[in-house]
Amino acid sequence: MINGWLPEVFAEPQSNIGYAPIVHQNEEKLGAWKNWLHCASKMAQNGSKYVLIVQDDTVVVPGVRRALESQLDALNDGFVSLYLSSCQEDYRKPGIFEVKRTLDRGKWKTAGMFWGACAIAFKTEVLQRILRHPDIQEWRGVPITCCPGKDTSRCRVCKGEIVRNTKNGIVSYCSKALADKPDSDIKHIDTVLSNTTRKLNLKWKAFGPSAAQHVGKHSTIWERGTNSGKRVASKVISDWGKLSKCVLPKSDDQEYDNHLKEWSRFMGNVLYPISGQLYKQLNSLTKDKSVLEFGSGVSTWMMGNTAKSVVSIEQDGYVAGLTGALHKPLKDGWYDWTPEGRYDVILIDGPAHKGREGVLPHIESLLEPGGVVIVDDTHREAESELANKISQIVKGKMEKFSDNGRSWSIIQTEVCVDDFGSVEAEEGVSEGADGAIRVPTLPAESRIESEGIVGPVGSPRSDD
Repeated sequence: MINGWLPEVFAEPQSNIGYAPIVHQNEEKLGAWKNWLHCASKMAQNGSKYVLIVQDDTVVVPGVRRALESQLDALNDGFVSLYLSSCQEDYRKPGIFEVKRTLDRGKWKTAGMFWGACAIAFKTEVLQRILRHPDIQEWRGVPITCCPGKDTSRCRVCKGEIVRNTKNGIVSYCSKALADKPDSDIKHIDTVLSNTTRKLNLKWKAFGPSAAQHVGKHSTIWERGTNSGKRVASKVISDWGKLSKCVLPKSDDQEYDNHLKEWSRFMGNVLYPISGQLYKQLNSLTKDKSVLEFGSGVSTWMMGNTAKSVVSIEQDGYVAGLTGALHKPLKDGWYDWTPEGRYDVILIDGPAHKGREGVLPHIESLLEPGGVVIVDDTHREAESELANKISQIVKGKMEKFSDNGRSWSIIQTEVCVDDFGSVEAEEGVSEGADGAIRVPTLPAESRIESEGIVGPVGSPRSDD
């Protein structure tokens, strides 16, 4: 979820899953290969154009989704692995490359197999081709060499003749050992994928440096897993967002920029942070005030430095864990949370995408007399209409602001009757001698005289 994906989890019995939007719990233990096959088969039929399968002992770096989605053509003739083993780091420049060689005992050799099925992206029609191949359907794991018994010329398991050579020792394989192996013990997903894609004339591709890391021993499916040697990436990029077209915004406020940089360490690119102008307003509006926020993020960290208290409500469990927000999943389009108490400042920046009108039945009882309501994203029609309705409910004065194509509205209740804009923008928001809160005047190109205006301003966010 760190990259904005909403995963479906295919879990073994009694796994401690934590938060996940969709969970498929196996009735019996399937093991590494059978569970991967079960997952791949289900996802290949769910109607999606692309599928990413990530093993539970893998950590994916921030920003990789945008980097991957900018190069979807790479999935037309093979698969793309987000993980890159230390033995196949043969890229010339950062990005997606075709894996052709493996480092073996200090020498580069033609790649015999792809190392690590930790996190692989497929175009669905390509994944369907792979799944139909007989090798996939009949896979029982890597062949096991014969084991000599008292009669050293024959295998004590399959009774077949043991074949040796001077270089590799025993080279004959035991057919019975594979046949008798329990399904839950079958593994080596990367081996069968390598063999099958080669037979189908498909390509193995990967991110270099690695966009994921194998953490081995933490797997709930393969408890004896390790992450050493070729089973680990030696070079992992910290944030693949730096390769995307979107970059961290810059402002003239060092503290604001530092907050965004810190946030990007966990969430990849800060694609839609609060505006630098809104940040200045929040610094003053929330100083020593009680704050209620719907939709947590970088703003939660920022307000935590100035406000007396911040209660933030967030639908995404991962984000809530980063910000200290209350994790409240959505129920019927609004947060599954019983409102309580009153707050000096209410910031509405969630739920994500839609459903923010769910605040309307609660806004009057949650807002302190003389309080302030901030509605973000009012460049979009739905949020603009929401701000107008809130203004009517709380009988407040509303003003709309814009900065770099993003808009927000600030609604002050009737206790604050002074004209907005009596303080310069660089000074932030101040409190007059009469106790009224004053919002700064923004530059002419960013201020919109819009009390009551409905309609989008600037370009909509791409998450609409």
